[in-house]
Amino acid sequence: TGFGAQLSMIPMKYAKGFDISFDSETGNISFFVAIRQVFRLIVIVENREGSDSIVSSLAECDERVHKSVNALKLLERKTMGNLRQGNSLTIEIAAAKLQNR
Repeated sequence: TGFGAQLSMIPMKYAKGFDISFDSETGNISFFVAIRQVFRLIVIVENREGSDSIVSSLAECDERVHKSVNALKLLERKTMGNLRQGNSLTIEIAAAKLQNR
């Protein structure tokens, strides 16, 4: 099966939790982005609340400005360099589901 068919099998309650962009030409993502996404999915799967509420809570956490968070973001940019932004995985999953209808 193709990549689009595989994406269309992901339930939207999990797809909404993706905060990941990938290079649409190569499909590559960085290791740090992948690890962060794993932690986000663990929180979504283990949480008993609705997926929408937990996703919004995760987004609030991302927006918090704290001295240590800013230092970590700066370190990440220095280490990773300027990453090329690609397509959002959530959008790709939604498009694959529409195409398979």
